[in-house]
Amino acid sequence: MGLIMFGLAIGAPIIGFVAAVAGGVVGFTGGVVVQVVRALVRKAVAPRRTA
Repeated sequence: MGLIMFGLAIGAPIIGFVAAVAGGVVGFTGGVVVQVVRALVRKAVAPRRTA
């Protein structure tokens, strides 16, 4: 049990850090995708509004 607890004590922060980094990457890429989609939608919609 001692080794298992020791392993968990070391592994938990690493897993948490990896999860946080992965979450940050997903959030960042998601935000970038949303920005790009909005820009494309504006370009597609703008000519129709003027015409």
